[in-house]
Amino acid sequence: MRKFYLFLFFVGLAAMVSHHATATHVRAGEIIARPDPKDQLRWTFYIYIYRDVTGIDLKDLSFYPGNLTDAITLGEEHVVVTAFPQEIYPNTEQWLYTYTHVYDAPGRYTARAVVQNRNRGVNNFGNGASDMYSFYVETQIIIDPSIDINNSPIFDNPPLERAALNRLYKHNPAATDPDGDSLSYKLVTPRYYQENPVAGSPVAELPAFKWPDDPSWNGVNEDGTGPSTFTIYSTPVSSDSIAAGDLIWDVPSAEGVVGEHNVAFQVTEWRKDRNGQYREIGYVVRDMQILVEDDPNNPPDVVTTLDTCVIAGDTLLNYVTVTDPEDDQVTLFASGGPLVTDPGDAFFEANNPQATAPDPANGLFTWYTDCEDVRRLPYEVLFTATDIPNPGVGLSDLKTLRITVLGPPPTGLFAEAVNGQIELTWDSYACTNAQSIVVYRREGSFPFERYPCEPGVPASSGYVPVATLPVGVTSYIDNDIENKGVNYCYVLVAVFPEPRGGLSIASDEVCASLDLDVPVLTKVSVDSTDAVEGVIQVQWASPQQLDSTLYPPPYRYELYRATGAQGTDFTLLYSTENLLDTTHTDEGSAANVLNTLDLAYRYRLLFYANNQLLDSSLASSVRLTITPDIESLTLTWVGLVPWNNDNQYHRIYRKNDTTQAFELIDSVLVSAGTYRYVDRGTYQNQPLETGTEYCYYVETRGTYNNPLIKPELLLNNSQEACSSPRDTVRPCPPVLTLIDTCGKCIGPGEEFPVNRGENRLTWTYPDELDGIACDSTVRAYRIYYAAQEGDSLQYLATVTAPVQEWIDPEGARPGCYEVRAVDESGNESPASNRVCSTLDCIAYELPNIFTPNGEGIHELFVPKCYTPWLIERVDFKVYNRWGKEVFASDEYLDIRWDGSGLPVGTYFYVAQVEFKQLSQGSAQRVFKGWVQIAR
Repeated sequence: MRKFYLFLFFVGLAAMVSHHATATHVRAGEIIARPDPKDQLRWTFYIYIYRDVTGIDLKDLSFYPGNLTDAITLGEEHVVVTAFPQEIYPNTEQWLYTYTHVYDAPGRYTARAVVQNRNRGVNNFGNGASDMYSFYVETQIIIDPSIDINNSPIFDNPPLERAALNRLYKHNPAATDPDGDSLSYKLVTPRYYQENPVAGSPVAELPAFKWPDDPSWNGVNEDGTGPSTFTIYSTPVSSDSIAAGDLIWDVPSAEGVVGEHNVAFQVTEWRKDRNGQYREIGYVVRDMQILVEDDPNNPPDVVTTLDTCVIAGDTLLNYVTVTDPEDDQVTLFASGGPLVTDPGDAFFEANNPQATAPDPANGLFTWYTDCEDVRRLPYEVLFTATDIPNPGVGLSDLKTLRITVLGPPPTGLFAEAVNGQIELTWDSYACTNAQSIVVYRREGSFPFERYPCEPGVPASSGYVPVATLPVGVTSYIDNDIENKGVNYCYVLVAVFPEPRGGLSIASDEVCASLDLDVPVLTKVSVDSTDAVEGVIQVQWASPQQLDSTLYPPPYRYELYRATGAQGTDFTLLYSTENLLDTTHTDEGSAANVLNTLDLAYRYRLLFYANNQLLDSSLASSVRLTITPDIESLTLTWVGLVPWNNDNQYHRIYRKNDTTQAFELIDSVLVSAGTYRYVDRGTYQNQPLETGTEYCYYVETRGTYNNPLIKPELLLNNSQEACSSPRDTVRPCPPVLTLIDTCGKCIGPGEEFPVNRGENRLTWTYPDELDGIACDSTVRAYRIYYAAQEGDSLQYLATVTAPVQEWIDPEGARPGCYEVRAVDESGNESPASNRVCSTLDCIAYELPNIFTPNGEGIHELFVPKCYTPWLIERVDFKVYNRWGKEVFASDEYLDIRWDGSGLPVGTYFYVAQVEFKQLSQGSAQRVFKGWVQIAR
């Protein structure tokens, strides 16, 4: 039933029958655009028109390739006619017009098609005179060399379908984008072309148009729980078996809707630009017709997989079954997706028509995939089953199969440590059309499951890209090895070129590590939290594979400390020549206290052999931060260490108020970037209380994944940190006062003066409001400002309590202010009273003479004194004694007229000066006077 709708340029226009254009009343249609791959300015348009065969004589189709002024008439030589199956939609023919147009230059063009007239008797527009309005559709294209070739989407399901009263209606255009662009869908009101518009564009929405869910139909949904709905979906809803592009009418239920309805929707293409942002690159508008009939038939039910994936090179087999409530025979067809883009390798087999009892009807979709089919977005295949009642109206059910095609995993990956670096080699990649191979690395193994439909590497794996190589490269040397004790692991992922995009399945993981011929830090753990007498325990593992022939003794460790997790101001703490001495307790000193309460620390271990520095190791202490929230506290922590703390259970300890001992309350599995725990008071079912302080420390767990380093599990404590849950009580509003004074105007050549006047705000915070005590934990005040009355106030500044005064750095300017108090929990008070500056500090004085003679004095006509910070604009004009304008400018606030080209004498000026003011708009003052040019 849908096979005939495959685009005719795929099956050959010559197979169709040329037909003289004799009659038409248009039901539906759309325009599909194809660029010439060798010439982006050359486009072929396929204009699909579906007409009522009982209509009146045809008027030639008018085609507008880029604007609404240059119409091209398409007649008999441009059209091919095909009979439309009666069981799908009665009394209909498909007219396919083809036209090629060459544009003059790149740009955005809207191609339009107009046919007179629409068919008679359509229910939802025209007040019973639907055939008096023309049929109109449009498609927009973008010609832009930066986005390469772009084809408009192909619609493989025709725009005509039947619906039954009180039965759910569903349509899907089976849209397929040959370039793999993303598609979105939205409803648009159908339009028509006016031959002689009174005003504005000749294209207008159909008059008296009503959507199928218009309240005036009085329809109800299938469940009887609300009014009818009419929706098109841009994203799948798997729980309801809804696919992108599904147009659903739930349901045509009122008797008044029986008959024909026209609706329209727009399918928009989106493509990633060079910045990774999706950009709209064109659209197609489909105007379609739905025939609602009063019939007791029920639609069949299609059962199939909704989402699947396949690795390029494998064969996909997908079975479809159909049942029918009345055991009617059905026809079963497939459309869209690879049936359009890869018709030589994709097939659907169904023995139509076929019975649905005693066994369900069935079909088999087969696709022989290859590397060219890989893309980021899934292909969508629409399965449509239509029953054949006897008698009655045939109804359909639709289901969409989403197929993601992934690249095969790279193979043969091998890693080997050689001369202080790790060398990787692998097999040539199977898909030569891929763009690149990305090398991912992490510290330690992560044996993740390569799920069949998951391309690349999981975000939670901790793998990060370290190199992107051309797809033909089969080796890589990793010389960025920071820590010799670490077991480095690698995987490869193939990336396919845009716009189709796509990734491969990840390769198998391989790991390698360098010889452990140097010591590595294994512990930086806070033993005591104090601002002065903090204690940190530092340990390291001695070199296990040191070649004493290459690196003879004596040996020496030197341990340094810097302030901050990434500090560089290292100070020597400890030195020893005993290789077995691998522990140091850092207690600080009187001259260099250890403040573990407020600071993190970074340690550096240097190793010398015979006074030759062999290597160093860096690690920081774990820093815990607590963020209060409503009835909860969020703990986050970070430690910059050479070992791997990811994918381990870190332990959370909290102090017991009664025993003052820390208790283990929970543990949390962490991954890269997720060192976080939220205490919601679930431990022993004791909710956290506002106003109560809770203290914590975190024990991190990590490993080098190297059996030579002991212990294999590395435990390190953060400092202790304390906080209280936030409350939700807002502070009281402050009481605000404004003291405003004008400043001084400036003269020629002067910069803005220090004294531009002053808007000084002072406020008080009340002890109580309406007999209720105010929150005393105010930590700051926020200043808000609006330049004019009626404007919304915008945030301007923050003042830290207990200060209760603020001076506007912009000086004495018109405007209104409010202040709001902020408490320790971040709650903001209601606004204070609003205060506004109404001072008139404006000045603009002009001279009566200037001397543009090149001596450097009074060369320009500028104000003697003015306040530029209060001026919006100056429009200055000069006239001679006969009233002729000789100079005009609105460029500068201080005019800067040089009198060039004019003789000495007296001239007359008009200066229209717009000042800033408190009330809406600008205040304008006009200054008129005379000025003498002397030389």
